[in-house]
Amino acid sequence: MTLLFVLICSSLLFGQETAKGKYDELAQKVEKKIRENEKIQIEGLKVTNDGGAIYLEGIADLYGSRYLAGEIAAKVEGVTKVENEIAVRSVEVNDLNIESQLFDKIQKHLRGNAFDLVSVRVSHGFVTLSGNVRDSTLKDDAFKEAIWIRGVRGVDNKIVLASISAGDERLRQAIFRRLNAEYAQYFVGRLPSIVILVEGGKVTLVGNVRSAVDQQKIGNTVRSLPGVLSVDNQLVAD
Repeated sequence: MTLLFVLICSSLLFGQETAKGKYDELAQKVEKKIRENEKIQIEGLKVTNDGGAIYLEGIADLYGSRYLAGEIAAKVEGVTKVENEIAVRSVEVNDLNIESQLFDKIQKHLRGNAFDLVSVRVSHGFVTLSGNVRDSTLKDDAFKEAIWIRGVRGVDNKIVLASISAGDERLRQAIFRRLNAEYAQYFVGRLPSIVILVEGGKVTLVGNVRSAVDQQKIGNTVRSLPGVLSVDNQLVAD
């Protein structure tokens, strides 16, 4: 009788069914994979399977745990889709503090060239990353930094990769050489004051300069270069 009772209980546990599926072999496999990752901390993690659709529930302190759990689940063989319903615990963190922390972390990944622009905006804990980067690793690096900051509830990565055409690359370098020769003060230090973006011959200048005179002169200088189709001068005079 005791043995029969144990077998029945084990069967119920293994095939436990909820409104969102069963805690079956695939669900257990997904759960095991998630728990093996030491970065993921989820309170009350619950995994169920409904015909290949995996449902994740629980409470995470950091958005990174929620995101990574979903990514791991999606890669498990047999999983057709993931419904990530893991909640991120609400904490009182000012949006400006999140922006400041994230900006400092992203700066560490910038390599000091004048061709990468990353912007950060935070609203009620939801982060939007935007910009244009020639260095393709920056897009992923910025996202990975954002998801592990306390107070972040979601991340929308809108950073785009810059054109890698030979023509645009030659134009970037030509603009940089000209501006660095005439306005070297804006390219001193680890992070330049002017960022040069080129897409199909169309140039965008972003950054800060010392005066409205410099702003106008720099724009005119870039317009005069061969191959430049247009210039969007977004430089701000301090």
